[in-house]
Amino acid sequence: MATEVEKNSERLEEAKKKVAILQFIAVENFLLTRIGSPLQLLVAFFAACTTISVAFLLLDFSQGHWRPDGHDCSDPSTRKEWRYLGASEKHAYIDAIQCLSRRPSLFDGSSSRYDDFALAHVSEGLHIHYAAAFLPWHRHFIDTFERTLKKDCQYNGSLIYWDWSLDAEDLTQSPMWDVAAFGSEGLGASEEAVGNGRCVIDGPFANSTRYWQATLHGGSVDISRNPHCLSRGFETRPKKEELQERVSPAAVESILGQQAYADFFEELENHVHNAIPQFIKGDFLLQTAPNGIGLFI
Repeated sequence: MATEVEKNSERLEEAKKKVAILQFIAVENFLLTRIGSPLQLLVAFFAACTTISVAFLLLDFSQGHWRPDGHDCSDPSTRKEWRYLGASEKHAYIDAIQCLSRRPSLFDGSSSRYDDFALAHVSEGLHIHYAAAFLPWHRHFIDTFERTLKKDCQYNGSLIYWDWSLDAEDLTQSPMWDVAAFGSEGLGASEEAVGNGRCVIDGPFANSTRYWQATLHGGSVDISRNPHCLSRGFETRPKKEELQERVSPAAVESILGQQAYADFFEELENHVHNAIPQFIKGDFLLQTAPNGIGLFI
C-alpha cells in the first residue's frame, strides 16, 4: 500500500502535467488573440489565471483560503516590520519556522514541510517571474505559507516583513542579521554551500540543512535533491552600493510614482525584487529562494 508521501508525490506529478497542459492552452490562446476575437482573449485570460494557482489547488495548499459567503474580513492580519516586534513575537515567529522545518514533507520522505515551499517555487519559477503571474502568485504563495505556519505549527501571529529601505545605507548592518534574529552572513565552510555563499553558522538557523537546488539551463530549470547548508554570502563593493541604491527610500518612491503599470512592473521586478537576493546571495539567489527564509519577509 502506498504511503501518504508516495501518494502526495504522485499527485504532484499529476499537477505538473495539468499545469503544463494549461500553460500550453494559455500560450496557444494568447497567440490566437493576435488576430482573434474578444472571446479568445477571454479564454486566454482565464487559462493563464488558472495556470497561476492550479498547482496549489490540486495539492490542497489553498483549502480554506477563500470567503465564498462574500462577507468582509472581520479580523484582518496586521503585518509588522521586524524591528517593531516585541521579543516574544520575534521568538514565536522563529519557533514557527523551526517547527515547519521539523515537520515531514508532503512529497519527499527525507525533507521537511518547509522544503516543500522551495520545491513549489522552483517548480513554477520560470512561469511566475517576468510575467503577469508575478505579483498574484507570490501573494498567494506567502499567504499559503502563513496559513501553514498557523495550521501545522500553531503559530498565532501574522507574517512579518523586513523594510529594507530602512537599512539601505548599509544592508549588512540590518537587525535582521542579529544572532537572535536570522543569523549573520555565512561564515562557515563553502564546500557544501550554494549560490556563491557560505554556510550560516550562527543564530537560530545555524547549520540548517536545505534539500532542493535549482540550476538554470537557458529556458529551463533543473530541480535536484541536493542536501546542503543554509547559505549566504553578502555582496561587497562596488556592487553592494548599487544594490543598496535600488532599495533606498527614493528608489521605492520612484517605483510607486510610475504612472503606467507596465513601467511600475518593470521597475519593481528588475530593480527592487532582484536587489535583495543579489545582495544576500547563497540560497536566496537561486530559484529555490524560499530556502533562504528571506523570501517570506
